[in-house]
Amino acid sequence: MAYDIGLKVGVEGEKEFKQALRDLNSDMKVLGSEATLVASQFDKQDKSVEAVTARQKVLNAEIDKQKQKIDVLRKALKNAADTYGENDTKTKNWQTQLNKAEAELNNMQKELSQTTDSAKDYANATDEMSRSTGDIGEGF
Repeated sequence: MAYDIGLKVGVEGEKEFKQALRDLNSDMKVLGSEATLVASQFDKQDKSVEAVTARQKVLNAEIDKQKQKIDVLRKALKNAADTYGENDTKTKNWQTQLNKAEAELNNMQKELSQTTDSAKDYANATDEMSRSTGDIGEGF
């Protein structure tokens, strides 16, 4: 899976902001399908290193894209506020989209944190089992 997360956004008009968001949303759909693929390859409760690593890879890519989306939305919001004013419908629409995108990012980061914690728990349990097994072997 190759990810091109180096999208450069230098947009100034509403049309360009909307196109940049369409492009990012398209990329997010691909990443979402990759997340679905990873989920189908492993049992949801699978805490193996391979499963956790695959989930982390997709989540990190999704988080990077979401951060880019937030950056575009912040620029669009500033542009709308400067152009139409703080209380204009267009400005409020951009603010709503930004709020939702930031909430999605928070959820993605929580999921990544939980996945990382699961990997650490698995590694600790494996280490503990190895130590216990070693202790048993030394007693014979």
